[in-house]
Amino acid sequence: DLEDARLIMLSVLFFQGQWTIPFNRSFTTNVPFYDENEQPIGMVEMMFQRGIFPFAGYKELDAQILELPYGANRRLSMLLIMPRKGVPLVEVIRKLVAYGIDRVFDELDRSLVDFDDDEVEVHLPKFEFNSDYNLIPILNQMGIREAFDSGVANFDKISDLNAIYISSVIQQTKIVVNEEGTMTAAVTTGV
Repeated sequence: DLEDARLIMLSVLFFQGQWTIPFNRSFTTNVPFYDENEQPIGMVEMMFQRGIFPFAGYKELDAQILELPYGANRRLSMLLIMPRKGVPLVEVIRKLVAYGIDRVFDELDRSLVDFDDDEVEVHLPKFEFNSDYNLIPILNQMGIREAFDSGVANFDKISDLNAIYISSVIQQTKIVVNEEGTMTAAVTTGV
């Protein structure tokens, strides 16, 4: 409800990237999708292509990583991380934080030099993801509390109005991955 709002904060992020090599729609098929324990969890539209992409196995991470570039200049890319069978993704992410993303990119660059003519088969689910999150509980856990309390909040450096506080912080996110590329948008509002 914006009727009594005295201040609105808005942050918008948007990205749209076209794959350097788009997936052919005619190769997209419905297949079962499996969890980390190899149990089927549903059907997905699986895209497919074969090409030369940076790809490497990481024993330290218990995972394989493939880099799919965007655009003709290949300045941006998506990293696809596939844990080894039986390894939870959360464990791979924990190891990745310690390992460092720079080392991942260095190894991917080396893979192109060492295996410059080896094609990789890429199977990637086509998907759309939407979410709405109330960020106040997360911000509270981070120690930000006074801003949400009408009796304590102090925003006198940005406004002469009395009793300004933040009553809601909502983040809405949309991610679309398809044969052409990726579109993602995130809007965060604070009232």
